[in-house]
Amino acid sequence: MAHLLKALGEAALRPRKVGGVWHKPAISGRVAGELRRAALLEGRDWPYDQERPKPKKHGLVKKLKGHKHDAESRIRQADIERKMADMPVKVANYRKATKPKEPTLLESITTSLKERKLKARGV
Repeated sequence: MAHLLKALGEAALRPRKVGGVWHKPAISGRVAGELRRAALLEGRDWPYDQERPKPKKHGLVKKLKGHKHDAESRIRQADIERKMADMPVKVANYRKATKPKEPTLLESITTSLKERKLKARGV
């Protein structure tokens, strides 16, 4: 591979367009890296270093969206706190509504315990 690099120079490390079709570089990036490391270890300089392009910024820096449940968690927590403030009143109303009513004396004499339980449940 070193002979290709000597013969072709920097063109061996770059892809090229021939007849409207892109061709791979003659020396792959992995092999070029090995040749570069070998040259640097021997004390020779590597004339084919490429500057890395700076990342392009189009307008503002794009903010990641995240997840919907993360965005709405504050709203949900506020709603839960508001509803929990009303909870003691709601529990008291529920207990009053579901408390079984005491049967009258006539009902307790004429109906069985099973019938009274069914009536208390509203069945």
